[in-house]
Amino acid sequence: AEILRSWKSAPGNEASCLNAGRLLGEMLLSRCVDRFSAESEFFSGNALVPVPGWWARRIKRGFDPALRLAEGISEILGWPVWSPLPRVHGGRMAGKKRPQRRHASRRLFRVHSDSRRKFNMKLNLWVVDDLLASGSTSAAASRLLRQLRPHRIDLVVANVRNETVR
Repeated sequence: AEILRSWKSAPGNEASCLNAGRLLGEMLLSRCVDRFSAESEFFSGNALVPVPGWWARRIKRGFDPALRLAEGISEILGWPVWSPLPRVHGGRMAGKKRPQRRHASRRLFRVHSDSRRKFNMKLNLWVVDDLLASGSTSAAASRLLRQLRPHRIDLVVANVRNETVR
């Protein structure tokens, strides 16, 4: 949580975000290998999909935390990072109440048209987000990704805010 706050509050903390992604990759490796029937199944057929952040924050920080987290996880697990979701609407989610977040996230993303053609339906998609406050942005990204009909969608989050997520 402290590392997350440091890279969200000031620009230039890209290295700590990448390190946090590596830690997440190690945690996934230790916790998920037993979920798959064979170790080779764990390492193949997966792609990391970062949830794009608000454009003004990306400019201010100089990087996108979810993308850097995904890159750190990719270094450990060898899974490709795939970014089919550009953020097209809406502004900042911070400071909004749950119903406002839910409403604002309805048309937050779109899927690149060429991503639909190139998608392999046997893939497991791992949606990577830096912070889960209400789950609205992650849910919006997952809804769009479901249209691609992946084998499964999982969520990887660096930090969950201390409130009940419904």
